[in-house]
Formats: sequence, structure tokens, C-alpha cells
Amino acid sequence: HIDNFKNENFNNNLRIHFLKECLAQLAPDQIDTALKQNINLKIEVQQHGIELKKL
Repeated sequence: HIDNFKNENFNNNLRIHFLKECLAQLAPDQIDTALKQNINLKIEVQQHGIELKKL
């Protein structure tokens, strides 16, 4: 279980990284959508971290 959470955490951090890179290239009207996705992914990462600490 821990390995699965670590893998998910890594994947989510990777997504956040690429979203930040894409954000720099987006039009202003698309930035809001990208920011919301980024926030949602950060929440997922935090939740997985909490779950890992419980194990």
C-alpha cells in the first residue's frame, strides 16, 4: 500500500510540475482553469501524504 501511495504522490507531483510549465504558455482565459487543476492536484498530494502517515 505504501508503495502505491508513494507512486501516486510522485505522479501527482509530476503533473503539478508539468501544469506549472503549461501555465506559463497559456492564454489568460485558460490560466484560471489550469490554476484550479493545480489546486486540486495539490489537495490530492496532501491527502495521500496524510494517508501515508496513517500507515
